[in-house]
Amino acid sequence: MNATVGFNALAQDMQKDPKSLMRMLSAKGNPRADNLLAMVARISQREGVTLSVTG
Repeated sequence: MNATVGFNALAQDMQKDPKSLMRMLSAKGNPRADNLLAMVARISQREGVTLSVTG
């Protein structure tokens, strides 16, 4: 994961254990959609980025 926020800060924002986030993003990780989207949302908020889906 390349981001400007570390696992500890992101985990605190998400009220999760940092090791849980690390496991989610590991090669054998299998994050649930709600956790993955919450992670993207927190990083987006911190960075001031907006995401949009087009199709």
